[in-house]
Amino acid sequence: MSDKLKLPYLKSLDIYELYSIAKKILDESKKGLNRELELAELYKEFESRERIDVYEKALEASIKQLKNEFDFLAELRAFDSESERLEGFDEEKIINFKELFGLLSDKAAVFKVKGDSMIEAGIDEGDYVVVDFGTAPSDGDIIAADFEGVIVVKRYLETKEGIVLASENPKYPPIKIDDSVRFKPLGVVAGLIKRNI
Repeated sequence: MSDKLKLPYLKSLDIYELYSIAKKILDESKKGLNRELELAELYKEFESRERIDVYEKALEASIKQLKNEFDFLAELRAFDSESERLEGFDEEKIINFKELFGLLSDKAAVFKVKGDSMIEAGIDEGDYVVVDFGTAPSDGDIIAADFEGVIVVKRYLETKEGIVLASENPKYPPIKIDDSVRFKPLGVVAGLIKRNI
């Protein structure tokens, strides 16, 4: 049997991202897919961080099939970037998100951030990031991405070795994107709404 890890990127994820990956793999396991090796690696990672309680929450949520329970990573709130004409409102006072954040398309969303992986970029837990789905990522951009079936916010880097997703927290090493992981950029972070103003 190969000693190669099935999930080599686990140490690069914060506890909320780990929870989301665990929940997804537990759900797949319930559907009859053999994910025992991945679950064993996940359990060891939670154990090494002394956070078995979070793994147990993922297991409990999977068993109960409560899709939104303990959803630490993100809450997606889609919005129409063009302001509606609302009766009784002063149109000059209605915020147009497309203009406010300089969005390049009408396809955008606001994500509520969970976790501490981007704190050195000024993105804290509870903040909201505005993601422009119409902008392709460039080297150095902060992006929202579908990584292994969960949404993450990371720094997008183009290196000689290929694409790298970097956290803005030295606790978490960068993730090299290759054929062994599922990755799809969703859009570029165009704005930040702080939780406390």
